[in-house]
Amino acid sequence: MKSRGESTITKEQRTRRILVIAAAVLLTIYCIGLFVMRGKFLPNSTVNGVDYSGLTAEEAEAKFHGAYKGRTLSLSERGGATESLNFDNIDYAIHTEQSFADLLKSENHFLWPIAYIRGPELTTAETISYDTAKLESSLNALQAVSGEVAAPTDAEIVKTETGYVLQPQTEGNQLDMGKFSETVKNAIQNRSQSVDLDAADCYVHPAVYQDDENLTSLMSFVDAVQNTELVLNLEGGWTLSLTKETFLPWLVCSEGDFYIDDAWLYDYVASLADQFDTYRHGREFVTHDGDTVIVGGGDYDNYGYELDQEASAEIIRGAIMSGESKTVDLAWNHVANTRDDNGSDFGQTYIELSIDQQHMWFYVDGEVAVETDVVTGTATETRATPPGCYMVLDMLVDHMMTGSYGSSYTNYVLAICTNGIAIHDSSWRDSYGGDIWLYNGSHGCINTPYSAMAELYNHPAMGYKVPVIIYDRYNTVPVIHNEEYIG
Repeated sequence: MKSRGESTITKEQRTRRILVIAAAVLLTIYCIGLFVMRGKFLPNSTVNGVDYSGLTAEEAEAKFHGAYKGRTLSLSERGGATESLNFDNIDYAIHTEQSFADLLKSENHFLWPIAYIRGPELTTAETISYDTAKLESSLNALQAVSGEVAAPTDAEIVKTETGYVLQPQTEGNQLDMGKFSETVKNAIQNRSQSVDLDAADCYVHPAVYQDDENLTSLMSFVDAVQNTELVLNLEGGWTLSLTKETFLPWLVCSEGDFYIDDAWLYDYVASLADQFDTYRHGREFVTHDGDTVIVGGGDYDNYGYELDQEASAEIIRGAIMSGESKTVDLAWNHVANTRDDNGSDFGQTYIELSIDQQHMWFYVDGEVAVETDVVTGTATETRATPPGCYMVLDMLVDHMMTGSYGSSYTNYVLAICTNGIAIHDSSWRDSYGGDIWLYNGSHGCINTPYSAMAELYNHPAMGYKVPVIIYDRYNTVPVIHNEEYIG
């Protein structure tokens, strides 16, 4: 029985010893662990989600700051280029509200064994700092800023060789430095790794796009104007086409305004006058005898075409700017009867008077209807009949012609000039033609035999504006008249 009791006590003691030893071992391990963990973060310790297990405060601090050294921000630029902003160049730093030493102190190292199961999850506020001046300097050094930069251009109406067109805007690649800087700063604060500058709206935009309502409205107006086709009525059956091939250089589109340049327009109208005016212009005339002489150009001329340049310029301006294709009647100070293919404005019905031959012909539709000898003004400077291009201004019967030389009764008068020159019968004469005019001519009028004058006056083709062409092939007498003609 003794030996059995002694055996039972030995087992209990053995168990007790095992437990003591185990406890001693565990305590030793715990103490060793406690010693090892002294001054270090517990296993599975995180600060703001980053593992700092087994590190001293200094080592954790170094790891924390080392994590962002060499960090960059990738910048995706318009056109596909990419550049990087190195944070080391801007003194980038992250600061914790609590130091790692304080965070380490907050851990209960006596509970280190539990940390292997679930470590301390520490948090602390973080702030970011950088040198703003260095940031701006770094941004300005980027190729996106300092390289080949194209500013945006507005959509606009531009003139080409064939006309005005609407030129679309161009976006360019010029950064809006204010938006660019602000976007980068936000990316830094948000710890973004990259920024798409186009998506972030960092570029300068055109001020006017091609779908701008005012611009498209103006372009529609410009299109209508520049495609206008006018037919200018030059009178006498002549017309002239006026299209943008001619007037495109006159059109000016600037700063939202569209107009016709005055200088171009006035020059054009002046060229029309130079080309088509005949009033008081010398022009060729084929005489009854087949000679070609220059007639007209005198101060007393009253027959021919003379364009009213100022009024016609405004008519043309208005017609072009109306944007409507049409025939346009110009303004004239003087209008003749017709224009023929060679530029003559006399037509086929006219009075021809040769001073040197002292003979007059009345042509009707190209055929001589009446002809007669006459007596013109005496061949002196103050009485000679002035050559020129005239027209019938008035038709009088039983008219008393009066002037500084007295008065004379006439049966038929064709007044052809406002200074008193007329074609009329002259009952006081009994002979005409020859050289009478050299010594006993009229005071400037064309003295005509009664019978011829009656036939001339009463001819159905005679009337207002019938041209009267007077010439002296030998330019016998320079004419200087200072007083009214009579008889």
